Amino acid sequence: MDEIAGEPTSVLYESKAEFEQMADAIRRHFGDPSFTYTIEYRKKSGQVFPGETSAYYLRDSEGEITGFIGVIRDVSDRQQRLKQLKIIDRVLQHKFHNDMNVIEGHLDLAADAAGPEVTSHLNTVRETATDLRRTVDKEREITKFLTDRPPKGTFDMRSIVEEVKDRVVAAHPRGQITVEGPQTVSARANVKISRALEELLENGIIHSESRSPTVAVRLQSTDDVVSIEIADEGPPIPEDERKILTGKTELSPLNHHSGMGLWLVQLIINRSDGSLGFAVTEAGGNIVTVR
Repeated sequence: MDEIAGEPTSVLYESKAEFEQMADAIRRHFGDPSFTYTIEYRKKSGQVFPGETSAYYLRDSEGEITGFIGVIRDVSDRQQRLKQLKIIDRVLQHKFHNDMNVIEGHLDLAADAAGPEVTSHLNTVRETATDLRRTVDKEREITKFLTDRPPKGTFDMRSIVEEVKDRVVAAHPRGQITVEGPQTVSARANVKISRALEELLENGIIHSESRSPTVAVRLQSTDDVVSIEIADEGPPIPEDERKILTGKTELSPLNHHSGMGLWLVQLIINRSDGSLGFAVTEAGGNIVTVR
C-alpha cells in the first residue's frame, strides 16, 4: 500500500481509456447512493484483471460530496466461467440445429414414401421436433441474457406495449389484443422488457383454443409502481409452475417447469427490480401481472 499512497488513482487502471471510462461512470451516477461498475485494472505483476468496483460517496457535515470510496473485487473467475458458458452454449446450439435439420429432412423423405398410418406418426415426431427446437432457442436466449447482463433504462411503457402488440398481431393475425390505461406512463426496467411482454402476449394467443383468441392488456400507475395486467383465455398455467416462477416452490427433478419462455420473462422482470404475479380468471384463463 505504501508504494501507491499519494499516487493518483489512474495508476490502478489497465490504461488511460479504462480510467476515463470509470470517470464517465462516476459522472453518470453522480448523486446516486452507490453504484457498481466493472473495469479493467492492472496488478503490480502487470497482470490485467476485471475489477467489479462498488463506489460510495464521502460527504462532509453538510452532505456535500467530497470524494469517493471504491471497493474493488477481482471477478476473473466469474468472467472466465461466463466465457466458458458462452462457448459451450454456442457449440451445443450449432450441433443441435445441424442434427435437427438432418432429422427433419429424413422425416420429409420418410413421409413421401409412407402410408397414411405411418405419416400420422411422422407428423407427431415432426411436431415434437419443432417444439424441441423452440425450447432450445429459448434456452439460448436465456443464456445470452444471463451472460450479457443488459442494463436498465427508463421507458414509456404504453409505447412499448403498443409496439409489442403490433408485432404479435402481425405474426398471429387470428389474435386480437386490446390495450387500456394511461396514454403515457414511465417506468424504469431492463432494456429487454419488451421481449418479456412479447412472450406473455404471444402465449395468450398461441395457447388459446379459440379460433379468434383475445388478450386484454391494462396499464395502471401509482407514484412508485407501474403494473401491466395481461389477461388471456387460457388454458391456465398449472399452479405448480406458477409457484416455481414466483419462488414459492423450489425446482426439483419431481417438480419441474418446462416453460422456457416464462423463465425468460421471470428473469427480465427480476432484473427490472419488478415482480411477476399469476391468477386465474373465472372463465379459466390467465391473468399475468407485471409490476
